[in-house]
Amino acid sequence: YWNAATYDESTVYELDIYSEYSDVGLSTLNEIITDATITKENFILSKDIIYSELGGEPTTTESFLHRHGLVRSASSKVNSLFFNSSRVNCDNLDALKRVRHQKVIDAYNKFYVPNNMTLVVVGDFNSEKIKDQIQQLFGQQSKKNLTRDIPRSGDLTQGPVNITGTFKPFLADEGKSLLAYRINGYGSPEYYKLLVITSYLNERLYEVVRVQEGLSYSPEASIYADTNEGVFLVSAESKLDEIDKVMHLMETEVNLLRDGEVSDEEINTTIRSELLGWAQGIESNSEIAEYYIDSLDELNRYGTFLNQEDILESITPEEVRAVAKEYLDPSRMVYIKSTPTITKNKLYLIIGLLITLILFLAWKMFRRLSLRVGPSLKSAEKTV
Repeated sequence: YWNAATYDESTVYELDIYSEYSDVGLSTLNEIITDATITKENFILSKDIIYSELGGEPTTTESFLHRHGLVRSASSKVNSLFFNSSRVNCDNLDALKRVRHQKVIDAYNKFYVPNNMTLVVVGDFNSEKIKDQIQQLFGQQSKKNLTRDIPRSGDLTQGPVNITGTFKPFLADEGKSLLAYRINGYGSPEYYKLLVITSYLNERLYEVVRVQEGLSYSPEASIYADTNEGVFLVSAESKLDEIDKVMHLMETEVNLLRDGEVSDEEINTTIRSELLGWAQGIESNSEIAEYYIDSLDELNRYGTFLNQEDILESITPEEVRAVAKEYLDPSRMVYIKSTPTITKNKLYLIIGLLITLILFLAWKMFRRLSLRVGPSLKSAEKTV
């Protein structure tokens, strides 16, 4: 198995191969970062593949409408609100069009250098032999001075804000209600408390919104973050006429936690539940490698990988409440309603009315023509 993916702050090349062929795997990775041939033809082909994955190249009309905010989803608007001055926000359908062949080559030459790379090797092999091979393959590369311009966005402090989509989604039968809060990223000391809050609200939302009320199949709390900044989301899909009720139930659960109405026992139970989930462990070489890659920020910050279980066990209910009070404050919040412009039932009704109108107009024209033809035939008979 092999794959590659680009994230907010990194690109990862992954190769799963039997341990006895680890030398082949290392050689292959070395070729990728030292001997890539980025021809103009490959560049164009890659852009076409990306467009295909995105659903096709946007038309001139789509780009115009999006650029002027005429067709824009609620989530896109929130992204601009939270991260307007940050590189996290890339709210332009034409971004890929502006990527040039030479710019790709420049980025390759700038970032694909040994002092910007972390190599993770996990498997059943001789460590010293692998280290020697790594030195032979990768030790010949020259280091380069490397700087990154990663602007950060400011915090949202003028909430709560109400946001809806504009003609996007255009057609659907259900809607989605969300509460979004601006938070710091996973590099902040509050991140593990936010994980506990996420786990607690997931349980409560499932119990209240799905089990008790039956309003949504999969209500959830989630975190989307990079090292420095992120968003805490509470969301649920529901019928359009139940969106406001779902929004109220979700906000009620958030407020109870934020206002200190959740007991120590409930919070401690959530922490134990998280620990039990983590205790399942990492079961494969691939998962171990991914764990190291995902934890590189910890290594860069602290010089070691953190014991996350110890961090979780040390968290107290008072700390969880304090973080909830700080981050789940209305001043940081956005109400989001993602509703369709037209439901399928309305679309069918519109189509039915149009068909009826067309048939009626056709019948009127037919009658008018009949009235004109009829008298003319009678006059012709009289003349004959």
